[in-house]
Amino acid sequence: MKIASLLFLRVLSAMWLMIPFSWALAQEPCQCPDIQEQYSPDEKRYHAYEVIHELGIADSAGQNRKAAYQLLLSDVQLLAPCKRKLSGAVSHCDTLHVKIGPTSRNPILVSVDTAHFSVTNYSLPGHFLHPGKVARMIVEENGMLFIITRSEGIGRWPGIDERFAEKVWRKVDD
Repeated sequence: MKIASLLFLRVLSAMWLMIPFSWALAQEPCQCPDIQEQYSPDEKRYHAYEVIHELGIADSAGQNRKAAYQLLLSDVQLLAPCKRKLSGAVSHCDTLHVKIGPTSRNPILVSVDTAHFSVTNYSLPGHFLHPGKVARMIVEENGMLFIITRSEGIGRWPGIDERFAEKVWRKVDD
């Protein structure tokens, strides 16, 4: 059953990739002209990754999924991995500065989509990996909860972003 769930999640994730990240927002997120929504795999520094982690057992009323999503929104550290501990809840259109590796101020814009249990972080000018975006979505399949983390962009050092994705997000999700 676990293999069937993972296969379903891969199909769901592939479908998610076909839908623009702005699918739940009628206009550019937070009316911010500094973010980039679409990226082409043909671009020189295009990079993308996907990480799927199992969170646990879902309940029939969907309360565990809602609770997992509320937890995701409750702490900045769960949205943007960084060395320095940040704390506090996040809201739609928040701008945060996170520390990534040797860089200390990496601005991101947070777009919250409660209808789809997802959050997208858009890098802003000055971010170590700008332009790029990371979306996290809580999904339920076959009685289990998962978090899918999907990123794409055309910023500097694409290999670093892809190479460390699993390790970084595993640490965040554990």
